[in-house]
Amino acid sequence: AMEGPTSVSSLIHAATMVAAGIFLLVRISPLFDETVLSVITIIGTFTAFMAATIALTQNDIKRILAYSTISQLGYMMLSIGIGATSESIFHLATHAFFKCLLFLAAGSVIHSLHHYKDHYQLDFDHQDIRNMGGLKKYMPITFWTMLLASLALIGFPLSSGYLSKDAILLKAFEWSDGKNGIANLVPYLAVITSWLTTFYIGRLIFKVFFGESRLPIKGNTTVIIHEGSKFMNIPLLILGACSLFPLFSLNPFSVEQAWILNGLAVFTNEHADSLHIILPVIINVVALLLIWFAYKVYGNRGNNLFQRDSIIKRFSQKAWYINEVYAILFVKPTVYFSSFIYTVDRVVVDGVVNLFVPIGLTLSAVSAWFDEHVIDGIVNGMGTISKSIGNFARSFQTGKLQHYLITMLFIVLTFFIIIYFF
Repeated sequence: AMEGPTSVSSLIHAATMVAAGIFLLVRISPLFDETVLSVITIIGTFTAFMAATIALTQNDIKRILAYSTISQLGYMMLSIGIGATSESIFHLATHAFFKCLLFLAAGSVIHSLHHYKDHYQLDFDHQDIRNMGGLKKYMPITFWTMLLASLALIGFPLSSGYLSKDAILLKAFEWSDGKNGIANLVPYLAVITSWLTTFYIGRLIFKVFFGESRLPIKGNTTVIIHEGSKFMNIPLLILGACSLFPLFSLNPFSVEQAWILNGLAVFTNEHADSLHIILPVIINVVALLLIWFAYKVYGNRGNNLFQRDSIIKRFSQKAWYINEVYAILFVKPTVYFSSFIYTVDRVVVDGVVNLFVPIGLTLSAVSAWFDEHVIDGIVNGMGTISKSIGNFARSFQTGKLQHYLITMLFIVLTFFIIIYFF
């Protein structure tokens, strides 16, 4: 999960970022053996459950949706691990629409509260759901479209999420049939995660749109929140329509008629009929009870299931202390090792270099003296000798004939004497 503008969050959390890894694993899934698939199943199940428990206690509206994305990715990974790659791609497709809608609707809320905050020069966190409430009457389009996306997220009947999530849960139970050990826990953890999803998204909807407004008021002014412009509302309405079942299947209760699944060659529509009927009924009945419970807890101002501080609450709010553990195991050792390498560089490497500096300076001075006095002396000496010889020879070039004759006579006599006496 990362921070970013609303439109960017909608894109990366709905399609771009989440699609890459899931699509890649689906493409190469034929290469995996049973061990690898089991590891993927366990990681996906744990990720879905863990992120859902974290989303329960978060207060930033976009952070809740971000952890929801992580949880849904866990569902898709789980689906890949149990061999239901077609169902994974199907859920990826349905998730793209309703998760994009959730982020855009959250962005509409944030935009309106930010405008309200700046207009009245107030100081509060406009992304904290604890500061919201009662926005349904001010932002009806945002409320109804976000409600549609939330129902799709929890897999409520008549929504696109019902088709894709149902398919994954059914495959999980069929996959675990006849297996022993941790494999038997996979489908049940997936169902529990679905119910946790119902509760935390219900908490978000009821705290943001129901009850009395918890926005700060300046003076005697009344709370005035405006719906977003048509350029913000039209995408919400389009995505809201795409979060319903007709876009994916004409039969809202039959995943086998989904055109995406029928277009995938690896999809098989074999299932246990009784399980196909009983499981969705049980899941949705419990989901309705959880929605009612969330309304009782968060539908009215002042109620909060997580008001009291506890170990479980802190564990959830701190995201299972994953960041802290990561800092202890990786960040701090990396920082300490970097500091150690820096110290070695400054003390040892630079010390060795500085130790050889005087030697280098001395050798440089000797080399400079030798170059100046010996090498340059020899070169300059040869130049002086050549100059002296030239000056001496030039003295004979007077331009007078008698001088040349005397010189020649002198040279001939010299040679004669040398030859005669030696």
